[in-house]
Amino acid sequence: MSLAGQVRTHDGSVALDLALQSLTGPGKIFVAASGNEGSDPIHAETFIGQNGFADFQFRVPSYTPSGAGNDVVSTEAWYDGAFNATVTVTLPNGTSLGPVARGATLEQNTASGRVEITHGLYGVNGDSFIYVDIWDAFSNQPPAQGTWKVRIQRPA
Repeated sequence: MSLAGQVRTHDGSVALDLALQSLTGPGKIFVAASGNEGSDPIHAETFIGQNGFADFQFRVPSYTPSGAGNDVVSTEAWYDGAFNATVTVTLPNGTSLGPVARGATLEQNTASGRVEITHGLYGVNGDSFIYVDIWDAFSNQPPAQGTWKVRIQRPA
C-alpha cells in the first residue's frame, strides 16, 4: 500500500492512521511504502529557543496562471504545543502579514494571491499547527512568483 502525503502530523494520530491501526492485529498486517519523496527538499526542521525565531523560505517558480481557484501553494509547520509562537508570512514584494497568534486565522486578498494563515492547536496530540495557503481567489491575483518567507517567532 502506498499512502503518499505530506500534510498533517506524521505521528499516527490522524483519522486515517487510527483507522488503519484498528484493522491490524494477530494475522493482519499493513505494509506501506515509505521514502518515495525522501530525496526531495520538502521538509525542514529547526529548534527555536525562548524569544527566538526561525525563517523558512520557499520559492514559487515562474508559471502561467490558469484562471481563478486552481493555482495553489500550501505549506504547514508543526511544533510542540507546550510552548506558544506567532507566525508572519512575507510576500515576494516584501509585504508582511501577521503576526498571527495560536488560535487565530488571517485571510487576506493581496496582489500576490489570497493568503490564508491558520494557526491552531491539534487536540488529538496537543501539538500546534500552522497552515499557510496561497491561491488565486481571483484570476488577476494568482500566487506571486518569487521567494516567500514564513517566520515562526517564540515570545520570551
